Amino acid sequence: MYAAAPPKAFLATYGGDAADYLPDVELCPATIDIYRVFSDLGTQWKIAGMSGTVTGMDYSAVPFVLASHGLEQNMQNLRDLRVMESASLPLLNKKE
Repeated sequence: MYAAAPPKAFLATYGGDAADYLPDVELCPATIDIYRVFSDLGTQWKIAGMSGTVTGMDYSAVPFVLASHGLEQNMQNLRDLRVMESASLPLLNKKE
């Protein structure tokens, strides 16, 4: 997911329109900060070999991005990111 349209190279690789990767829901104030972290981690997806299957996020980048947003490394933030990750995987792996 992106806060702005994803790069053309991303769309060429994974398909879809820019609108497919933009949020179409209104976020409640309690989720905005962690959504911004998730959005900034948009280039940190792990891909399995030649199949191109997205398997999940590279968590090694999470501490830096959390800190850059002034957020703590804690289980609640990790759980929130994992919920968004889980919801994104079927969309990222959708075959046209």
